[in-house]
Amino acid sequence: MTSKGELLMKNVKKSSEKNIRRKPISKAVLCSICTAMLVSTCGSSVVLASQVKVPNGVVLRESSEKKKAPLGSLSDLADKEGVETVTEAGESVPELTTPEFLRVANVENYAEENVSTTYTMAQLSQMSYGQMVDTVCNLSDFRLITDLFKYNDGNQTFYADKYRVQALIDAIRSKAYTYTSTDNKGIPNLIEVLRAGYYLGFHNPSLSYLSTREEKSKAIPAIKALQANPNFRLGTAKNDEMVSAVGSLIWNSATDVEVINNCTSIVRDFVDNFDSYSLNNDKGTALYNILSGIEYDISSLKYEKDSDYSKSQWYGRIDNYIEQTIRVAKLGPSKLNSETAWMINNGIYMMGTLGKVHSNPKRCHEVLTECLSLYEYLGAQYFEVVNTLSYNYDSKDVNGNVLDKNKIIEDGKKKYLSKSYSFDNGTVLFQTGDKVSEEKVQRLYWALKEVKSQLFRVIGSDTPLEKGNPDDILRVVIYNSPKEYKLNNVFNKLSVDNGGLYIEGDGTFYTYERTTEDSYLTLEELFRHELTHYIQGRYMVPGMWGSGDLYDKGRLNWYEEGGAELFAGSTRYEGVKVRQTMIGTLMVDPASRWSLSKTLNATYDSGWDMYNYAWAFHNYLYENRKDLYDELINAIMKNDVAAYDALREKWSNDSALNNEYQRHIQKLVDNYKSYNVPLVSDDYLAKIGERDLNGIVEELNSVAKLKDGVTTTQKSHFDNAFTFRGTYTGGKSQGKLADKESMDKIVNDNLKTLDTHSWNGFKTVTAYYVNHRVDNNGNFVFDVVYTGELPKNIVVEQPEPPVAKIVVPESSEVNTAIQFKGDTSTDDKGVVSYEWNFGDNTTSKEMNPIHTYSKPGKYTVSLTVKDNEGLENSVTQVVTVTQDAVNGITYEVEPNNSYADATGPIFAGTQVSGAFDETGEMDYYYFEVKEEGPVEIKVTTTGMTPDAMNWSVYSADDLKNMYAWKQDVQGNAAVGEFEATPGKYYLVNYNWDKTGTYKIDIKGNVGGAGSGTVTPSNPGIIAESEPNNSESEANGPVKLGVDIRGALNVNSGDYTDKFYFNVNERTTFNFSTQGTSSEYTWNIKDENDRNVAYPQGGATDEFTLEAGKYYVTIYTWGYNNIDYNFRINKSNSGAQGSMGYVGLNAIENEKDKSVSRSEGNMISWFKNLFR
Repeated sequence: MTSKGELLMKNVKKSSEKNIRRKPISKAVLCSICTAMLVSTCGSSVVLASQVKVPNGVVLRESSEKKKAPLGSLSDLADKEGVETVTEAGESVPELTTPEFLRVANVENYAEENVSTTYTMAQLSQMSYGQMVDTVCNLSDFRLITDLFKYNDGNQTFYADKYRVQALIDAIRSKAYTYTSTDNKGIPNLIEVLRAGYYLGFHNPSLSYLSTREEKSKAIPAIKALQANPNFRLGTAKNDEMVSAVGSLIWNSATDVEVINNCTSIVRDFVDNFDSYSLNNDKGTALYNILSGIEYDISSLKYEKDSDYSKSQWYGRIDNYIEQTIRVAKLGPSKLNSETAWMINNGIYMMGTLGKVHSNPKRCHEVLTECLSLYEYLGAQYFEVVNTLSYNYDSKDVNGNVLDKNKIIEDGKKKYLSKSYSFDNGTVLFQTGDKVSEEKVQRLYWALKEVKSQLFRVIGSDTPLEKGNPDDILRVVIYNSPKEYKLNNVFNKLSVDNGGLYIEGDGTFYTYERTTEDSYLTLEELFRHELTHYIQGRYMVPGMWGSGDLYDKGRLNWYEEGGAELFAGSTRYEGVKVRQTMIGTLMVDPASRWSLSKTLNATYDSGWDMYNYAWAFHNYLYENRKDLYDELINAIMKNDVAAYDALREKWSNDSALNNEYQRHIQKLVDNYKSYNVPLVSDDYLAKIGERDLNGIVEELNSVAKLKDGVTTTQKSHFDNAFTFRGTYTGGKSQGKLADKESMDKIVNDNLKTLDTHSWNGFKTVTAYYVNHRVDNNGNFVFDVVYTGELPKNIVVEQPEPPVAKIVVPESSEVNTAIQFKGDTSTDDKGVVSYEWNFGDNTTSKEMNPIHTYSKPGKYTVSLTVKDNEGLENSVTQVVTVTQDAVNGITYEVEPNNSYADATGPIFAGTQVSGAFDETGEMDYYYFEVKEEGPVEIKVTTTGMTPDAMNWSVYSADDLKNMYAWKQDVQGNAAVGEFEATPGKYYLVNYNWDKTGTYKIDIKGNVGGAGSGTVTPSNPGIIAESEPNNSESEANGPVKLGVDIRGALNVNSGDYTDKFYFNVNERTTFNFSTQGTSSEYTWNIKDENDRNVAYPQGGATDEFTLEAGKYYVTIYTWGYNNIDYNFRINKSNSGAQGSMGYVGLNAIENEKDKSVSRSEGNMISWFKNLFR
């Protein structure tokens, strides 16, 4: 049976694989300027972390199918480069609340610590057991083991030695009786080394034995020995350290009833002395680790084969411990403050798990019900209660009253995000807390204008790459404080142990107002950085963020984060300035600075220094080598991976360029004091003098000298804006870069000139130029855009854009004409154009086009409509195209990374092909069980071992708990069998950072296929699915009485296709086929590889088959691709056995005289083939 660790090992991913920021995927993005990395989960995201050092000893409660390895304490420094993935879908799940002192503690990544590198795990693995134990115990800091928690050959050798691991446990146990209130005898160091083994076992298949409950339970005697020492108590700093270490070990290993009950006194003592202990961070850490470690182990039961809590070892036997934890949950408002909120929140959270093992099943449910009244409505604790009740008790209190969670959440949003602001005709929306000043919102809006103007100048375009996505509107959500930001988890199901999140799939940036105590960076600085990511994704980098070769292996990490740091320094007319806050990391010994090669190949796994060194190279290119910068940007915008990689390789090996880079870094360091942090000017906030719009534009253009100018106005919450766009024709073109440099100077000089004019509104004007070209006279031409604030006397009515609407069936079949209708789109002045994109590289400008898809898949269809004022509106809709409405699938259709997008149905007897890539996304499928009985699942892997992947099954009626899972490995297959009742089930396949393909085979009463027999309830397939070039890959069962479509693609080496069908009883059939060439043939064989039917020269061929399984082979000997179809019908003649297997000689003797030359050649060739 598969252990919990094996099953879920894949859920921690490095950021290079998992940071998702591009439309339309709603995943969180972990961003740069911050200095904290969070423990990674399965998924992808770039987060604005809190500008504080965050230990990874924080286990965030994920959904039950995404549980991750525990880390557990302040000393958890492993996997620091990992980042959180947050998906939009799913229920808001309760989380442990991280103590603030744990989040802000000054804990560095020990791999990057400025400490002596004393030992490696490889060195420790070469020592005798006794020497190893003594060495570890005598370390002043366990971080002197430089690669602890880092999987490598040294760790593999160390932990693969089971006796060495047992030596650690034995040493802890033997020393447990010796520690005192002043000397812990090095035991915490031993615990960290042991915990690292469990951690690595969870995440690395080669050490997976350490993730089994059996192996982890071997630590229980050592834990009990530690607890038996009278110094296992809260008291001195050494006492507290030991309690904390024991909690960490519990978190990573296992418990029994005695271990838990031995912790009762710790919780009781803390609550009894709450007023003093709650002020002590060491004691808080100890409590946190004890509570969390025990809860984690108990909650893990849901992943065991027998997940019935009432039958667990803990049920009814740890009531005293639970009662002390209840005291934490019920501390009440009088004990609630900013320092203690985390304790109360976690006490409430624990009720969900502990309630399952209390002797009174209602006890913790009663406590949660009491807490609804005990804590303030819509306060953080109230929401903690609501979440815990929702997740564990179906949103009901103990009396059966149903909580309206949606209403409570809406009430919460109204309370904590009470202010709304709209800018630029509703394309920029702010939602803020009541303490976020209007001035701050105004400044952020104008910061947006400055960043856009400078970035558009550099990339040369202001046209979105894709239309109709949620990021057509930028939404900014700002909470009043870090404390209130925690509610974003409840409101939007997002992680909150960070400084902010940008969700590109929603076009929304979430963050909070901050003081200098919260962050050394201002909100505006952080906003500018995230805004750059928004512009990168919308205007610059093609495709979905994190998908495609351009993002593979973190290729763009350094570029996107360095670019975001650069353009955060954007100004109106002074270009992009150096931000002083970026230089600190570079102020080190020049010999220890990063090389250009290291910078260009850096990913999120390289640590936080990547941001500063990547920024420095962006700054170098921007200031000194715009030719190289332009070459790099062009490769990215064209999605030219080969060109991008070639540039990185070329520059990485260019010693002269590296020397220039190093000199540039030194120049930045030398001039550190001359730099500042660019922020928007107070001029944006000044009252603008009144005047008419025509006069403003006329005066502006007297300086700008644009032709064919068009003026538009934008309605905004505070002061409205205007945009003036026209064409500027310059002198003779000197090449794109020289022309851009000339245009840049012209635009900047124009803005400076306008600043000298008497109307102060010109001091709010930003400008950019795009779309470089050369006219027939050889002069350079740009489109130039000026944007500024309007005075209040000019009334602006927000124009109403058209409303695009798509009318189309949500699903259809391949090769079926689909009617798309856009005629229900509306506009007050009339729609003048329609632009369709069907998601398969085809488009249409018709109002109501008809389109046919040739391949199955999920296609995102977009329609953009435009009115006679030039206003546009876009809408998208997903159309699911299947092979056949009544047949099971034969291969995976992406995206299928969630229950909502599951591919299916799978039929028994129909093999399904799928693939894993390095993103580590789960693949979801579904199937229907028709009758109660056994179901067998076999997943056969290619290019990876079955040990490197796993599968699990969930009932559609209970997506929180696994119904079945991989039980064994047989050759290259991961197999399992289980009893299933009728209903819908989901099969979830996942891997651990490995690429490869797989094939799914299901046996049982599943789908319509049953055993694979062609019956009325199992009509079978009607189209070929590659690969099907061998009997093991044969498609089937084929559907009777209809054309089966297929193709032989000689150009790709596809000369043969195979299909299968089953016969229940002696039956006479006829076979017919048609193709685009005559250079192909067919035959039918039985399971013993004997020929039973083949062409006889007529339009159809009739034959009789006994019960059994049969294979159809379609084969070509020619040089041309062939599209074909064939049909197998039951014969109407009713003949039984009249045309069974006919010898080859009979073919020639009975051949029709009128058969064509090509048919005769085919038959002769076929005859020779089988001799």
